[in-house]
Amino acid sequence: MYKSKVLTVFKGAQQGQYLFFGPYVPIRYECAFDGKVPSERCDYGVRLNTDQVKLPSGIKTYPGTSRDDFVDANRWVRKDAFLHLLKTLQK
Repeated sequence: MYKSKVLTVFKGAQQGQYLFFGPYVPIRYECAFDGKVPSERCDYGVRLNTDQVKLPSGIKTYPGTSRDDFVDANRWVRKDAFLHLLKTLQK
């Protein structure tokens, strides 16, 4: 279990509030991304529930979402993009 303190508020939390996270974020090799050939479509990724994890608009998720997509909010994010995002939050 990880404990973190909110330093900058983006949405849904208050500054100074503590948030708790599970033990890990599973990373796996998946062919769910954009691209025309397998070398572009397949990569390591993280699967997140975008109803629970609010990502910045610059982070692309796969498959794309539609306004009618209420049932399955699980989306893939490329591992490198997700790790870059986490590193920027560290600062």
